[in-house]
Amino acid sequence: MIKNKFQNFKFILASQSPRRKELFSSLDLPFESFTKNIDESYPENIPKTAVAEFLSVKKSNEHSIQNNEILITADTIVIHKNKILNKPINKLQAT
Repeated sequence: MIKNKFQNFKFILASQSPRRKELFSSLDLPFESFTKNIDESYPENIPKTAVAEFLSVKKSNEHSIQNNEILITADTIVIHKNKILNKPINKLQAT
């Protein structure tokens, strides 16, 4: 049913996340996945709970879409003891 509703649209997943690709693939809708290198900095004065949304909007502003395209962006942050933990750069840092 979902496939029929959106058959005239092209989905663009602005993410390289394997999990997001897997989730979107489960919908059985064709999509392209690509990202642009963007500065993922954010203003220090915004609430920590607003950072993921801020970064998602920032990502979406970097893409240009056509009338029949639907752009999907997302971001995830981890907050521990009221501090945002940045993405680890290697396995050692992740443990």
